[in-house]
Amino acid sequence: MDSIRYYNPVLFIILISLHESVIIGLLATISYSFSFFTKQKLIIYFQVTLIMIVLEVVFSFIGISQFSIIKQLQPNSSISVYQSIILYIVLSLIAITPVLLITKKGDIL
Repeated sequence: MDSIRYYNPVLFIILISLHESVIIGLLATISYSFSFFTKQKLIIYFQVTLIMIVLEVVFSFIGISQFSIIKQLQPNSSISVYQSIILYIVLSLIAITPVLLITKKGDIL
């Protein structure tokens, strides 16, 4: 990503904005998918924060703190494409799991 930063800074800013948008979108999807299980708004509002804290602790405990969401969203952090893809997969799996549980129950609508 450093070569893109120096040779085409506009493309670099667009890629960073896209990266941050995807992460925030996945976190919003997680919140939406978990909202089917509870009607308490306070829990729905803070569950993404709790998920981020749990992921930070798990990633630090396992020893892969470079996959941290907070480090990925910090400006001027070194972002690897591999780390971003792994983070997207983890967040996608967290977002899809409640939807799969709802469809098994047959409670979609």
